[in-house]
Amino acid sequence: MEPIPPREREQVRELAKKVMELACSPSMLEKSERWTRHNAGQPTEPLIYWEAVGLLDDCLPPPACQHPLAAMVERHMVECIAHAEEIRDDYVVPAVCPVPFFPGAGHINLAIPRRTAADSQGRHLGYTQDHPIKDLARDWPGFAPAPRRPAGEVMDAARRQAAEIDDLLGGIMPAIPQNHSLIWSLGLTGHLVGLMGMEAMFVALIETPDLLRKALSDLVDIMLEALHEQEREGVLTLNNRHQYAGSGSLGWSDQLPSAGFRPDRVRLRDLWGNLNSQETVGVDPSAFEEHFLPHYRRLAEPFGLVYWGCCEPVHALWNHGLRDLPGLRKVSISPWCDEAFMGEALRGSGQVYARKPSPNFVGVGPYHEDKFEDHLRATMVAARGCALEISFRDIQTLCGDPSRARRAVEATRRMAAKHWR
Repeated sequence: MEPIPPREREQVRELAKKVMELACSPSMLEKSERWTRHNAGQPTEPLIYWEAVGLLDDCLPPPACQHPLAAMVERHMVECIAHAEEIRDDYVVPAVCPVPFFPGAGHINLAIPRRTAADSQGRHLGYTQDHPIKDLARDWPGFAPAPRRPAGEVMDAARRQAAEIDDLLGGIMPAIPQNHSLIWSLGLTGHLVGLMGMEAMFVALIETPDLLRKALSDLVDIMLEALHEQEREGVLTLNNRHQYAGSGSLGWSDQLPSAGFRPDRVRLRDLWGNLNSQETVGVDPSAFEEHFLPHYRRLAEPFGLVYWGCCEPVHALWNHGLRDLPGLRKVSISPWCDEAFMGEALRGSGQVYARKPSPNFVGVGPYHEDKFEDHLRATMVAARGCALEISFRDIQTLCGDPSRARRAVEATRRMAAKHWR
């Protein structure tokens, strides 16, 4: 790789100094303490997090660096600054530069061809898949786990990159490898639908439920073996601080790592697990409890704490076994969820009400703050007495108005002050 130009090196270091100043400020310490109490299930003031992917370029200055490594570090720095100065949410700016790496998380050895289509801005967000499992009885038997590069090699590469970033930053802050392979890899039914398609999964649930359960069990076997392989190879990294730990959530916790932790050997029980089953939203709750939930229980059991859910409405599953999922600490309350029901279920439970407001109010068409406040008011009333967090997710554009992010955060704080207490 070509050397980083001196101008870009200086640009990144100046940004890093500003980020380090933010990270060491009293306000960040106060936020981290609030997140820690909150993630223990103790109601604090509602916490607000704007997921970085929703920042996009609407809230960020044009990139100044062209060198790939400098550009990557620059992006991290400007996102941190945007959280603190433009968005003004409760994100805790870290005093480190994370270096993501991705050991294989466990899949079967079947390619899933994907075709994408560009939107009006040239982004390839939409896609369709060519599912390789056409007939479960015929195509499933005889599969094998996908070959994986040894996890230790992947971590060693991340360590080398971290050393390069350390040199780039000149001692201003450390670069730390972080294993990101578990962030979105535990959505069991998402993997199955990628292999066979949603319609085929629903038909199998009716016509060949035993084969469907066998397929789910096999997938869990492969996923768990990959998880335990990472544990054995010592490539897991903690996610109990600023790390992403759940669907639009942060991992701050003094309950992780678990008892018996050794810094040189992170175990699954020292981590948050992030599970969801969006693809079964049309499955009868009793059928989900019988055919799908036992496999999710197996996935949840190794972890210290568990975040459940993404866009699926959880209220229908709550009394069908979901509330007893091992380690369950946070529950995603999506725009399609019965908020009042879940507020009653979670109030006083020690579990977190992790609300996702509808992205339509901020990211589609004109911003009508009064309508958005009405939407938030319903949440605050439903979640009174709960440990409440608000995660802004799936906002793909701010329609050219960067101020919307800050205004939405401010509106959330106003509604919390008026209606949550």
